[in-house]
Amino acid sequence: MKLNEHTIGPAARTLANRWRLKLGDRVAETPRAFIFQAEGREGLCALKIYKQLGMGGEGSAVHFLRNLPPDTGVKIYRSSLVRSAMLMEWLEGPGLDQVLTNGAEGEATEMLAQVAQAISKTPFKWPFLYRRVATGTRRDLQNSIDQSTGPHDAELRRALQLLDHLTATAQEKVLHGDLGFSNVIATADGPRLIDPKGLRADPAFEFSKSLITPFNFSSVDELITRIDRRGAVFANAIGVPQQRLVQWATIVMAHSTFRNPSKHAFQKQMKPYLMALLDLSEKQ
Repeated sequence: MKLNEHTIGPAARTLANRWRLKLGDRVAETPRAFIFQAEGREGLCALKIYKQLGMGGEGSAVHFLRNLPPDTGVKIYRSSLVRSAMLMEWLEGPGLDQVLTNGAEGEATEMLAQVAQAISKTPFKWPFLYRRVATGTRRDLQNSIDQSTGPHDAELRRALQLLDHLTATAQEKVLHGDLGFSNVIATADGPRLIDPKGLRADPAFEFSKSLITPFNFSSVDELITRIDRRGAVFANAIGVPQQRLVQWATIVMAHSTFRNPSKHAFQKQMKPYLMALLDLSEKQ
């Protein structure tokens, strides 16, 4: 059964009774889950209930979070046997996206780098449990090329060639997989990450999202300046070449731009930025 607006209320109350929780307000909805505030024996908690069984593809997130050093990620108190819900600690504090909006980009960047550094030093058990990024990304780019009607063939082929180079030279590790400013909470005790995908990829992939988002830059030069500013901090934190961060950010931009072949207006809007990143990625 897939949960929706009409069925989530009764389902949440049933689960809260089973886990002996006092159910509070629904505080958020993501594409994959509903999130409630609740109170249990641990105190305030976040109850995440997935819209369908299997945790919406986030099953490895539980294993990922439980492998992290203390005070790096949100604590998991319990998860359901049928992979439909997760009970976590309630983290007080703004997301780094809010810190960024308030004009403290340097502070937000340093905190994001801090949690990534902790992840990079973590020896994860059973890495084979985590999905590989390169495999699915290459398949999607190739599908985009196969479905392309012509205008973007050159950019797609350049991106695919770049991905093949990165894959051939990668030493993969377990990563958060979706590490952006919105997925780290600035608590009073330091930054704590939430909502990992738990993926296996080149370490430089970890910052791909945070280098290019949010898409509120007004010019190509502004994007390049942002990447250079943030990239220097990120590269130093995990010990990888800054150029490799740029190259993975380019792949992620190409993938998100062309994943849906029907979004012609968005593809046209993003083309100048993608071409600039491809040029930057190919510099020796």
